[in-house]
Amino acid sequence: MWFQIAKQACLIVGLICLIGCSSSTPSTEQLIAQSSLLAPTQWQELDDMSQSPIDFDSRWGIRLPEQSAEFLQQALRDNQSINIAIARLRQANADVQTRRAALLPDFDIRASHSHRQIDDDGNKKTRDTSSLAVTASWELDLWQRLDDLSNSAELNAKISELDWRALQLSIQGQVLSAWLDVIETTQRQALIERNIVVQQRRLALSERRLDLGLVTSVDVRNGRNTLAGLRANLSSSRIALKADKRRLQLLLAQYPSGIITLNTELPELLPLPVLNTPQSILLNRPDIQAALLGVQAAGYEVDAAEKAKLPRITFNGSYGTNQQDFADLFDLDRWLGSVTGALVQPIFYRGELEAQVERKKAAADIAKLGLEQSLLKAWLEVENNLTEEQLLAERQAHLAEALVQAKAAEVKTEQDYELGLATSFELLATQRSSINNENALIVANIARLKNRISLMLAIGIVNQQEQLSQADEQLLTAPASSQQGSAASTEEHVGA
Repeated sequence: MWFQIAKQACLIVGLICLIGCSSSTPSTEQLIAQSSLLAPTQWQELDDMSQSPIDFDSRWGIRLPEQSAEFLQQALRDNQSINIAIARLRQANADVQTRRAALLPDFDIRASHSHRQIDDDGNKKTRDTSSLAVTASWELDLWQRLDDLSNSAELNAKISELDWRALQLSIQGQVLSAWLDVIETTQRQALIERNIVVQQRRLALSERRLDLGLVTSVDVRNGRNTLAGLRANLSSSRIALKADKRRLQLLLAQYPSGIITLNTELPELLPLPVLNTPQSILLNRPDIQAALLGVQAAGYEVDAAEKAKLPRITFNGSYGTNQQDFADLFDLDRWLGSVTGALVQPIFYRGELEAQVERKKAAADIAKLGLEQSLLKAWLEVENNLTEEQLLAERQAHLAEALVQAKAAEVKTEQDYELGLATSFELLATQRSSINNENALIVANIARLKNRISLMLAIGIVNQQEQLSQADEQLLTAPASSQQGSAASTEEHVGA
């Protein structure tokens, strides 16, 4: 008899261990190995580009002046989108605490008082009853269902942290892009202003030649037409400059007045950094890491949904008393206790439990496909940036040479015009060529700087070097009401 009981107990324990250890959640190593199969060992567009080591100061691929570095810190501190992400992270951390609390017993103190009428042989009487008790309830996590839900919540909290980190990098990249837009618009506006001066000088020359009878009024009208067009372009440029400054101010959480003093010198483009491999992008980009953890969190949700169909064991206990005399409630000799254990096996839920399992499995499939899609998009970004890195460098070199030739042709044509050896149309053509080439070079310079910033974000090198500021740590760990408290790392906060 005892052998049969022991045998059945061993079978039950073995079944519990088997179900508890089975999991639909892939490990990080498995996900990395599977995802790496989609990528080659090296970037297709890297070719023979020279590369140099990278440090924290050169993490954006350009040499940042002090003012722009201050803008980045200000954006991290004040940008509303980042502050919203911080609030979401704290919300996710609270969800972790809620899921963990489900693993522990619940304790309550219950007090009540009732006043009711009773029938005593046709006579109505009243009776007062008071009760006071301490109650406890606990669900035994027999199949690790509650633990799976807790693990899912922890991963979702880490996903919120990674989303916050990715948003930090994105906002910083937008700040740098807006700053470069201001530089581009400022330089193009300066180019227009210089050409207005040139055209005023040329118009004065044409008017003198008209007085001498050397040219017709067509030359003067062409000069006035060109000058009016440049002044119209100057107005448009001023509008664009205001808009660019306001966009930068919005990212810095400032009032968008369009009035902000900026360093508009073109920053130095640093040598191309040493690039990691396509496979290692899984470890360097926070958005990819978040997608990877999303697959694991979805796996835990599937496990919990499957285990919800299994029996549950709950315990309930109470210790208290019911008395007509209120003072007797505090006489512990009158208190009585009870303990109840219950085994609940779901049988008929109209397909609800199976539907929940299918729903969680579909969510897990979506997470896996989302990870693959995120990886493909990340690799696309890197390959496109590498292609543009090479072609924009070539475009810069060609435009620089074209500008040299156009400037020389403009000087020679202007000299010939003064001597009567060139027409106003020839002079206007060379001046337009010079303006167009210089304008195109300004655009190409800014485009290459922006592309370098996008490349650094795409390969994830920036994320390896980013550190939390003390202010951000306090925001993450402080209560929502005060936003104050001791500084602690986000990892410790999530894992606390």
